[in-house]
This record gives sequence, C-alpha cells and structure tokens, in this order.
Amino acid sequence: MMMNSLVLPFLAACAYTGSARSVAEVNTSGTRAMVWKLADAGYPDGLTEAIGIAFEDGNIGYLAGGANGVGAEILKTTDAAKTFTNIDGINFGLDLILLAAAAAHNTVIVSGIGGELYSIDGGKTFRHSIGGGISQSVRYLGHLGDGDGLHFGIAGAHQGKEGVAITNNGGISFKAFPANLRTESRYAAYPTQTTWYVAAGQWPPSPAPPPSVNGGSKKQVRARKFQHQNADGHWNTNAYLQQTKLHGDVGVDGYQAEIAVTRDGGSTWSTLFYQNNSFYFNEIDCATENKCCAIGEASEVGVFIYCTEDGRTWTQNYQVANVPGQHAYTGLSLNFVSETEVWAAGGQIGLFTKPCFWHSVDGGKTWAIVEGAGDLNGGIVLGLDMISPAAGYAAIDNVGLQKAGVALYTSGVAPPPPPPGPPPPPPGPPPPPPPPGAGHYGDPNAGSCLAGETAVQITGLGGSFCSPACSATTPCPTDVPDGATAKPECVLEKSGAPTPTQCALICTPEDNLRDGSNAACPTKATCKKIQTTGICTYDS
Repeated sequence: MMMNSLVLPFLAACAYTGSARSVAEVNTSGTRAMVWKLADAGYPDGLTEAIGIAFEDGNIGYLAGGANGVGAEILKTTDAAKTFTNIDGINFGLDLILLAAAAAHNTVIVSGIGGELYSIDGGKTFRHSIGGGISQSVRYLGHLGDGDGLHFGIAGAHQGKEGVAITNNGGISFKAFPANLRTESRYAAYPTQTTWYVAAGQWPPSPAPPPSVNGGSKKQVRARKFQHQNADGHWNTNAYLQQTKLHGDVGVDGYQAEIAVTRDGGSTWSTLFYQNNSFYFNEIDCATENKCCAIGEASEVGVFIYCTEDGRTWTQNYQVANVPGQHAYTGLSLNFVSETEVWAAGGQIGLFTKPCFWHSVDGGKTWAIVEGAGDLNGGIVLGLDMISPAAGYAAIDNVGLQKAGVALYTSGVAPPPPPPGPPPPPPGPPPPPPPPGAGHYGDPNAGSCLAGETAVQITGLGGSFCSPACSATTPCPTDVPDGATAKPECVLEKSGAPTPTQCALICTPEDNLRDGSNAACPTKATCKKIQTTGICTYDS
C-alpha cells in the first residue's frame, strides 16, 4: 500500500497576529535564505541547561549553563560551535545554573543567582566579581567590538535594590545603580556609555512543586528564570493545556511590565512604559540611543514585542497569540543586528515543542516567521547572540531530552520562490460511517483505510496507521477501534502545511508493557515515543 510520509515539525508555524510579513517575502526582498539548525557540536555531553551564550566573533564563543550532578559549567568554542570544551575550575558555590553571559575582546562575564564570574584572559581562568548581586542578564556597553572590552552592565537586584550594576574593569568590581523600579529588573541594554534601558517585570506566583516520590526526582532543580518553567526550573510541557484566556484578554493579577531609562549614566531614571496585570518583559536591545525593542510574554495570552523609534514612546508592533488547548508561546530573546535588522526567539510549547524565530528587516515595525530545521524540534531558545547579518548563535534547551546545545544561523542566496499552488478543491461529502467494531485509525497493513483517511508513516518513527484528515473546523473522528482508549488529536502536519492536517491517536509511552504493547492503543498497535508523548502505530 502506498504510504504518505509526514515529517516533523508536527505543529503549526510560530503563528502571528498583527503586523507581519511572510517568510517568502523576506527571502525574495532580502535575497537571503535563512537557516537555523543545530550546530555541529549538537548537545554537549552532560549539559542539561544553557541560557547564557556569548561570542567574541564568529568563531570564539562561550556557553554558560549547568549539568545534573555537576552544577555550573562554562564551555568554550574556537571553531564556530563545531566543538566545545569544558572550562575547568568553575566554582559558583550552591548556584546550580548560570543565567547569562557576555564577551568582548578578551573579557568574559557570566552571571547567576550567586553573583558574577569574570575572565580577562580569554576564558582561561574565572574569578568572582565584587559588588554584583543577583543578575540574570549581562551586556556590553556600546557596540560589540568598540571600546576597550572592559565596560559591561548587569541587570537584577544589587545591594537589595532593583536596577543595573556597571563594571569598567572587565568584571573585577561592579557599582550598583538603582533604577527606581516598581517591579523586578530582568534585562538591560546599554546603547551608549551613559544611556541605559531596563526591561523589568514579574509574573503571578505559582504553587510550590509537588513533593518528590520514590526516593526523589531524577531531575536537577534549576533556577526558574521564565514563567513557563515549573518551580523546579524545568519547562512545563503541559502549559498549552492550561491556557484559559484568548488573544487580547488581560487582567491577570500579578503581572507587571516596565521599561525605564537613564540618559546620564544612572544618576536619574525615568519610567517610559508601565502596565499592570497583562504581561512581563524579557530581553531588551537597542540599535541606537533611541531605537530599541523588547520582547515580553504572559502564559495566558502569548508573546509581545514592543519597540520605540524616539527612545520615549513604546508601541506594540507584534503579538503571537496562544491557542488554548493547542499551543502556548514563550518569547525570551531579542537582538539587533543593525538599525534595520532584528531577531527575536523563544518557543512553541504544545503536544510537541519547537523553537520560534522571528525576524524584522525594518527595525521592528513588521516581523516574519523563520522556521528552524527539524533537528531543533523539542527545543526552546533561551539565549540569542547575533554576530552579523550572516551569522548568529542561539542557546537551545531540549525539553524532551533534558539536554542543552547551540543552534547556528547562516544565510546565503535565496532560491527563487516556488510558483503558487492550485486552489484547494471544494469539500467533498462526509465519509460514510465505519462498520461496527472497526473505527478509524486502523492498520493499513491489514487492508485499505477508510474513506477520508490516509495511510501515513512519520519520519523517524516506526510503523504506520490510517490517519483521518482534520482542520481548525473539522475535528478528529472519535470512533477508535474497539478496546482503544488513546485520544484522537489533530497534531500532524504535512511538509509545508501551516497548520495540522492529520489526526493521530496520542498515547503515553511510560504505560508500555515489556512486550511493547500499550492498553490504550488498538490491538496490534504499539505506543511509539516522540519527544514528550507517544503515537499509536502498527508495525508491518
């Protein structure tokens, strides 16, 4: 029987609302083919989370994070992320994870809950800084490559007050500058030596993690940096099931979002933006003293990008709205490449998880979705460092594998756009009901599939099954074969499709018996694991 192959990703593209352009328009007008893929180094052994990523140039870079049973780790590459080596002697006390990194010239600074570490010898040795505090972002003052490589800023709580702290000696010591914020300092941008912006915010409190069972959890407890993480610091892969509000809904107690600026090197601060009970800000970046963008999120609503052209008025230019019961989005990182080009990144959390990359070529006014390669599926972007219009790096946290790695961005000459396809055919009559006891989702190896079904194989997954078609207005049939309890869901998409088009029976691989059978799947079908869930398929 002819099989149709479905390939990852299974989820719809990192969808948008508001002002946006298509990827095809970016490729044709920008004459660049944009590709995000897993770097040659992949997921370095032992590294379970990496948030901080910093490159001095296109080849030399650092990855700051942590590993189960080891604690904080810093890795270095000198060959554009083809390989990474672990830097020995990293001692951060009880802090299990590093939260940010920045590098310029021969200086490297990393931050975490326990303070800051610095190196002024190209990462050979790291020492503890003096006068810092709890910081989750580090940035170079001015433009990377300019200056002496010794001036950096960190954002967070220093000496008990929210704001920034500045070093002019490569991280040996920091001086705190409270920013008179109403909420928590999270990220900062320093377009000049005296003009600094702070993106601040907080989310509603979450319940404490459940007590451990059977001798405790195998997961490492990690510092919680983003709302979509559980209290133990691991990503909540069921976040999409907990969305109760639709696009545009606000009024969730506990959210705060704030942007403040100083134009005199921290002596005085002004609040430029403040919203209560709607969302919170993550990363902020600036191309010039007055042109900046910041990305924020709220688990009930989605991702927001705000920008300013005059350094004073902030406008929402973009939103990625959650789809309750299907997708939750997280937006974490934002980097300017030039005055006109800017990247933002995060992830789509659903039954299957994948990274999201958003791209603007008009200074943040409009945005396009750039799909990552299939080898990034299961990952969320935690950190972003764009080196040039042609190269960049991202820190990836694979929620299914509990591993961390690096994604590489490259660009080149774009191929000509494909010709437009034919219009879709008109809908046909509904398929006849199946005979008693048969149901949809049968075994294609045992005979023909029912009308309206397609025999499919999923790339990288063993077995096949009969898959009914589905759409936003056509739900999946619920008449499963006798004895099956697996839930039908519209989760598969054909290559190039913007939304899911095919149904599958979703199962729990952890319930498999020793012979591979699973009581939730139909007779002769087994539950095949994929990322954090499973699909019932029939082996030939």
